Amino acid sequence: MTKKMIKVWAGIFMLLAGIFVGNMGDVQASITEDVAAIEAIWKRIEKLPTQAEKTISPVVIQPGEQASALKTYTFGGETSVFSVPIHLGSSPEVFLKVAVQGFSGNIFAKVGEGMIQSSNGEFFVTCRQSGGNEQKLLILKNAADSGKSYTISVTLYRYEVTPPGKVSLKAGEWAKGYKEGNGEYLYKIKAPSDGVIEIEPGTDVNRSSGGASVETMLLNSKCKAVSDESYSNKDDRTKYCVRKGTYYIKATDDGLFQFRYRFTKMKTSKNVKQSKAVSVKRGKTVKGILAAGEGEKNGRWYKIVLPKTKKVTVSTKVSVGDINDYSVYIYKKGSSKPVFAVTAPIRFGGPAKYSMSKKCLLDKGTYYMKVFKRNNYKKSSVQYSIKWK
Repeated sequence: MTKKMIKVWAGIFMLLAGIFVGNMGDVQASITEDVAAIEAIWKRIEKLPTQAEKTISPVVIQPGEQASALKTYTFGGETSVFSVPIHLGSSPEVFLKVAVQGFSGNIFAKVGEGMIQSSNGEFFVTCRQSGGNEQKLLILKNAADSGKSYTISVTLYRYEVTPPGKVSLKAGEWAKGYKEGNGEYLYKIKAPSDGVIEIEPGTDVNRSSGGASVETMLLNSKCKAVSDESYSNKDDRTKYCVRKGTYYIKATDDGLFQFRYRFTKMKTSKNVKQSKAVSVKRGKTVKGILAAGEGEKNGRWYKIVLPKTKKVTVSTKVSVGDINDYSVYIYKKGSSKPVFAVTAPIRFGGPAKYSMSKKCLLDKGTYYMKVFKRNNYKKSSVQYSIKWK
């Protein structure tokens, strides 16, 4: 090793001193404390011995396809910096995966202006045109690894853009695409009966972290939105309550999207008017849905009969939606004004609640319960159950 290189390594070692010693907790703390030291190294990177490789360009893959490693390099000898220029081409974003083996401590890298630290040698970067059409991957060798060789695997890819339009989709089939621009991506589905549509997001096979998520919106047969945009992930999937008919699921994510849907049939009644109210006996639970796009005029009616005056408790809960999305009004036969209302209590933060109840003293007679969403909650979905005792 030359005297110049000895001085270079000594400088690097002093700047990184304390980062590669101690347990993992000490490592993380030292990294935080030595950000300025790392930045100082990058500022003098051009003066360090560098292994410069040829420019690489991304391969084009289909949405849902797994990308293969583009290049595998041996980063060895007495060089301290590995450098590969990246050409983005015409794509607005290109995806870079890097895996380094044979190192000790941590890996410090830089792509464009972004600095990266990895304890396992792997990292993922989205390179965008805003950072320049020509960018550069730089990896710094640890001072403790002088003379050793690293194996560096580089995967660089972009997705084929999916043409916008309408596509039919069956339950269980995957919708996969890459959205670029303002076009609409609509997937036509059919609900064979009243029921619940559940959106399952697909996992990006090219990313080991980040989980699966997708943003969608439900449209009716005339392509009019009946829901708001909503995110689905592995722990919280979007559910749309629907009536029998044709709908469109609109993918609203920019970039990669993957999802499929599941349909669960639900037995419902045609109790859309007071005259068609379903009789409910004391203690019996009945279920129903308030579909996406439905408002106050689309409520569901139930009838109860009291042989004598008594205190009654009406309780309801949701399995889809929120108790804030709907109300239950109780009417005495022949009256157009409710005598009682079951509504969600005012909530100031805290966890969501999925049930509510109301105790009321009712005279002998016939009563009707109307379960409905107010018009300002039209785009919500509610699957409910209700009973009285």
